[in-house]
Amino acid sequence: MKDCIEEMAVVFALHGQGKADSPLRTVLAVPLGDILVMPSAVKRTKAEASVKVVSVFPKNKSGVPSINAVTILVDGETGEPKAMISGGALTAIRTGAVSGLSCRYLARDGAETLGIVGAGGGGNGWGGRQRILLSARSRCSAGMRRSMIRSI
Repeated sequence: MKDCIEEMAVVFALHGQGKADSPLRTVLAVPLGDILVMPSAVKRTKAEASVKVVSVFPKNKSGVPSINAVTILVDGETGEPKAMISGGALTAIRTGAVSGLSCRYLARDGAETLGIVGAGGGGNGWGGRQRILLSARSRCSAGMRRSMIRSI
């Protein structure tokens, strides 16, 4: 996670320098939900690009998640697809890394308690990692399902 936090610091710096392009997402409305398309590109030593596709179908049943996603990494110079990654897993990692980065700059020196609002994938995905990074002695969690909160 520490490497991911450092990478997010680099990406935010590139964005601040105008070297990252992340246009507003496109929303395609379909009868039972929405499909969101989110492209991005960054100019480093070598150009890099990605496209995240998220489907939001709130009425899904039979155990099918209402939100599904995939991220495709693309070589920014040739256009060749390089990888396809679970959007949910990548989002959980990115959310944890950005949260860790924000703790670096916003947490009070000597802070011992970490507050987590939300007990879904994001809260479960990064709560424990942030506790380690902050050397927090305790956590305070809030969420809609008690069983999920206990697992953080």
